[in-house]
Amino acid sequence: DWAAQFLTHWKNTKQQTQNIRDKHNNNGSKLLGKFQVDNNRFVISTILGAFWAGICNPSVYAVVERMLPGISVKLVLVKMAITCSILSTAGNYTTMMFRRFAKQTWEAKSGTKIRSIFQSCIKSCNEDFMEVLKDDLKIFPAYDILCYSVI
Repeated sequence: DWAAQFLTHWKNTKQQTQNIRDKHNNNGSKLLGKFQVDNNRFVISTILGAFWAGICNPSVYAVVERMLPGISVKLVLVKMAITCSILSTAGNYTTMMFRRFAKQTWEAKSGTKIRSIFQSCIKSCNEDFMEVLKDDLKIFPAYDILCYSVI
């Protein structure tokens, strides 16, 4: 019975986790310490996720699919190139800027100028962007090919 196997596995995993906690519990355990929600990050991620993953990403894929319907190898590769060039570049940069700007604005002390926060975000995004782009291009071309050919 798969349900019984699942429950047994879950109970064993829960016991193993408790054993690790007990072994490393020194009220400062870094392994499995107390989980705390970062409310700022939660709100920013919820807003960005709803807008970006709920509206922007699907819209880009839908527009590209409407412009170039079909699943030939050539079409799939062209669609992949289009979506990667939009979402991996402008998309990533925009979401990085939004997250950083929202976080820094949220946490700013009164009197902090928005312009200096914005400039700081641009500087940090420019510094980090190439690594993000490299990582994105390791995953999303395959994802796009799958989306356009199978899904």
